Amino acid sequence: MLALRAKDGTIVRLSPLALTTVIEDATARHRFQVVQIAPDRIAVRLHVDDPHERSVEWGAAERALHADLAHQSLGNVGVSLDPRAPVPDGRSGKLREVIAAVRA
Repeated sequence: MLALRAKDGTIVRLSPLALTTVIEDATARHRFQVVQIAPDRIAVRLHVDDPHERSVEWGAAERALHADLAHQSLGNVGVSLDPRAPVPDGRSGKLREVIAAVRA
């Protein structure tokens, strides 16, 4: 669960499934991560080798995320592309698609 801070200071909780569905529907990608890097900021890691395809996929993901966040009263939340590829969990080796690296 991500807890993001809205412009008015309230905390809005988003389910990981909701976020992953937004990206999957926009990009047809199934290997990515959404990382909360600040109370009002998330970064997306995409697994795409081709630079042009990466740009296209990122554009689609960014638009979809901004629209969904705005619908959740989180239009203030920044969304950025992380230059790194998704990183599997160090212990289990599994890919966690949504990571709360910080708390709101």
